[in-house]
Amino acid sequence: MIETGHLERASIIEDIRTTEMLHARLRILAEKLNSMISPQPTSFQIDKMPGRSNFIWLDVEDIKGTIITFLIFWAGIVFWVYFNSPEGFSIAAVATALSMTTTYSSAKPSLLIILFTFSFLFAGIMYIFVLPHLHNGLELGLFLFAYSFIGFYLLKPPLSMFFLLGIATLYITNDMIFSFNLFLMILLVFYLFLFLLLLFDYIPFSMKPEKLLLILKHRFFFLAYLLQRSGVNILLKKHSVLQVLLSRYCSTHLLQTVEKMGFWAKRIDGRFFDKVDKKQLDLFVQACENLSYHLLILHRELLNRRKNRLIVSFIGSFYKKSLYEAMKPHSMQDRSTQKHLLHKKHNEVAKEIEATIDSSLHELDFETYDKNTIAEFYEMVSLNKNAWLKFMRCQHLMETIDFNQLKMSRF
Repeated sequence: MIETGHLERASIIEDIRTTEMLHARLRILAEKLNSMISPQPTSFQIDKMPGRSNFIWLDVEDIKGTIITFLIFWAGIVFWVYFNSPEGFSIAAVATALSMTTTYSSAKPSLLIILFTFSFLFAGIMYIFVLPHLHNGLELGLFLFAYSFIGFYLLKPPLSMFFLLGIATLYITNDMIFSFNLFLMILLVFYLFLFLLLLFDYIPFSMKPEKLLLILKHRFFFLAYLLQRSGVNILLKKHSVLQVLLSRYCSTHLLQTVEKMGFWAKRIDGRFFDKVDKKQLDLFVQACENLSYHLLILHRELLNRRKNRLIVSFIGSFYKKSLYEAMKPHSMQDRSTQKHLLHKKHNEVAKEIEATIDSSLHELDFETYDKNTIAEFYEMVSLNKNAWLKFMRCQHLMETIDFNQLKMSRF
């Protein structure tokens, strides 16, 4: 009889159980396909796919965006009251409305200023050199058609909206009365609320892509750690209502955080951070995404195996000696532990897991457990090993990226 290691046995059992699960689902799919092509009237129950909520409770960026919108509104009101600027309430209202678009999105106030300036410049040229020479409604209609044709067909869709806003600045009325003072006042209103947005793009929270990426990276690993800790505590029945809520929060926000990391990583300006390899950064985000999926699967299976006595008696020591310890944020580890974890190799990880399993199962007798309990145990070991290796992949990619350069100021 050939003796196999714990990890090899775990991989084989996981492959077998995954194949059985896939075969069962393919049989269900085959039955549904046969029902659909059957000449006789047949029906089957459609499986409900888990939907994704459009609103995420307690999202940190949404909370920050709400604070920024609140500050922009009251800053606009204070400016209106104390300086009594023309169209003061419009400045506050439009700035508040656009803050929901510019907050934590690619539409930055500095970009809006450039686009609006382009639109106003073209509108100003039309206002001075074209509109005074229009004498009837047909000429005005042809002008508006040509202006809109340029906006819709010759410019890219994101630019069309800002280009067509130039029509609003012309303030054309049916009686064909043009006022250059009114035109300048509209320009003043636009630039005032744009500069108000630009001010709060840095206060009180920085919205620079590199700063947001660093914050999200730290938050991702912290959520991963909390997810593992809450799962272990729930499994060992050392949890409270707060632990359950924390588990749901982490499982909901883990993937959201990775998606935001990918969004802001693509928007880092390579001209200022030339030492940061964009390809390595993309690989790091992909590795974090793979890790998040593995951790969510592991967490789900961990909660589903709460009645497995073998897993319950084993999982506490396993996490404390391997993945659970590695998942701790660097601020919670001493420097020697950090250095040791960052320089591990895959074969070292496998040896540590094997040693942990041997030491934990030394006093346990497999004959007292049924085959399904043992199979679930090894399946859990394989899931832990895969999550461990995905985590180490993230750690090694972090070493190839100069994140310290992202902490430097551009100005």
